[in-house]
Amino acid sequence: MRQATDAVSEPRQAPYRCLDLEIDPGVPSVSRGGQPVELRAKALTLLLFLIDQRHRIVSKEEIFERAWPGTAVVDATLAGCIQEIRKALGDDAKEPRFIRTAPRLGYRFVGPLEELPPRAATASPAKAFRWRIAAVATAVAMIGLGAAAILVPRPAPLADDFPEAGWWKLDEGRGERVVDSSGNGLTGSRSGGFWEAGVRGGALRFDGTGQRLGGMDRARILPRQDAPRTLAAWVKTDATNGDITDVLHFGEHPGPNSFDAPRLMLLPDGRPAFANRGYAGIGSDRSLAVATRSILDGQWHHLVGTLADGRGLLYVDGLLQAEATMRRSAARPAGTAETPWSIGSLVNQIRGGFRGAVDDVRIWRRALRGAEISALHRCLAGLTDIATPSQQYFFSPIFEKAPHSSLRDGQLIHTGLDYGGIQLVAQSPDCPVAGLRGSDVGQDVRIRVELLVPKSPAGDVVQAGPYFRSRAAAPGDGIIGGASAGYWVQLHSNGKVTIKCLNPMHTVAFSPPQAAFDSGVFHGVEVAAHGEALEVWLDGQVLTFDQGGRQTRTVQVPPHWERPVMIGRNDGTAGVAFSSEPLRPKAGGQQARGFSIAPY
Repeated sequence: MRQATDAVSEPRQAPYRCLDLEIDPGVPSVSRGGQPVELRAKALTLLLFLIDQRHRIVSKEEIFERAWPGTAVVDATLAGCIQEIRKALGDDAKEPRFIRTAPRLGYRFVGPLEELPPRAATASPAKAFRWRIAAVATAVAMIGLGAAAILVPRPAPLADDFPEAGWWKLDEGRGERVVDSSGNGLTGSRSGGFWEAGVRGGALRFDGTGQRLGGMDRARILPRQDAPRTLAAWVKTDATNGDITDVLHFGEHPGPNSFDAPRLMLLPDGRPAFANRGYAGIGSDRSLAVATRSILDGQWHHLVGTLADGRGLLYVDGLLQAEATMRRSAARPAGTAETPWSIGSLVNQIRGGFRGAVDDVRIWRRALRGAEISALHRCLAGLTDIATPSQQYFFSPIFEKAPHSSLRDGQLIHTGLDYGGIQLVAQSPDCPVAGLRGSDVGQDVRIRVELLVPKSPAGDVVQAGPYFRSRAAAPGDGIIGGASAGYWVQLHSNGKVTIKCLNPMHTVAFSPPQAAFDSGVFHGVEVAAHGEALEVWLDGQVLTFDQGGRQTRTVQVPPHWERPVMIGRNDGTAGVAFSSEPLRPKAGGQQARGFSIAPY
């Protein structure tokens, strides 16, 4: 490739009008009738370059150097990029209004341009389609991970259809009134207790003498009877007064005939429990989820109970501890629509109650998934798995049904026999569940990770490696299909390396197995990603891949998700994933360590 000529300059910053389009190089953006025209970063860069050089035909070599510097690119890639621009602008190669092809020479922009007055510089969402690089350290002192993006336009922000129904952060620090941060108006008042430091912000401490925080749900916000629900709270205690003590309760006062009294509580021996009926687990009624260990250690613990379809689950510190088949409630009798709720004791309890500190109490009108609960715990606990100069990240599970990978001695260990792995999520101040989505960690980067991919005793092969998923997925959403445009670099137990497109899921390129590959030791994998072009090194040696029968060191990941209706997103995340393909689930035991990331 030859260098671009001196005539190449940066795009003009003044906006243009071109027929029915408005083109603003300063943002940059292209719009029609006030609506954005969707173009990938490469296509937009090329369009602006052709506009800037509209006085002449621009050769293919110049375009390659401008849009794909230092990368081996075939003519078909450029032709596809030009076709993308024409399709987005409504152009026709036979009767061009915008871009004319000069056979064997190159391309020229021919659309009529009217220069508009410059605009004041403002921060604009249109910058979303630029190739961005996260501000990360070249070497991460702790565990670090990143990946390059397959870029697609940014859609409207993701919304959570089931946010918190009640949320008491307990950060007031003074006064009797406690605000409900869910926005549903479940404001409460405290009777006794005192303020102290909590897991995050403040907390309330009760002495077990009937002190509590309570209120009334007059708008029927809280879930009743057998409706799906989740109850969550942080607690710290070293004693239970020798009785059952309640952390959170709403609905009926428990009794032999009560049927609608959801509760998070501690048994006399300090084991957490979750129930849907007032006397669950007492006598002949065994519909009570009970943890196997006591938490009377004076440390903060996160308790979460969920109910859906008659199945109750109890989580402690992000891990599933117990489950029970919970008896369905009888039809609710006629009566008041108001629902009392209480933190620190039962509703209307005069004596007794919880003795210890409580923080960040929440209720949802749905059953949170296990991956969401794990991510919520790690976020609220302030755990940092990756630290960069600008951000702190924690690991969040990416497959709901697979056992969660564990982190021990700086190594991520896959504990299941099927898919597993993590994504990176940025720490946020209050950790709303709707915000526990994968974070955009940057693009055009070099990633390095050491991987262990042991064969099973039967000789089954497993895989592990970094991935990029171009959407901000929720915990447990997986990385395959849907709007998960992107790629996954997999190291196999036999030394083979595959690069997979995530949507549609298929192998884009592969390197051959290595006869002397030792699957019982760690191997270094490095990925250099520039846009849709990837290069991969294994133990310091650059790999040659078979892509469509052609041998190449630079693999092109085709943007198959770019369709008339875009199925990808531009607010994606990165992580490391494990698998046992194709005979799943047969083997596991993969490990990852020593992640690092640097701009490419």
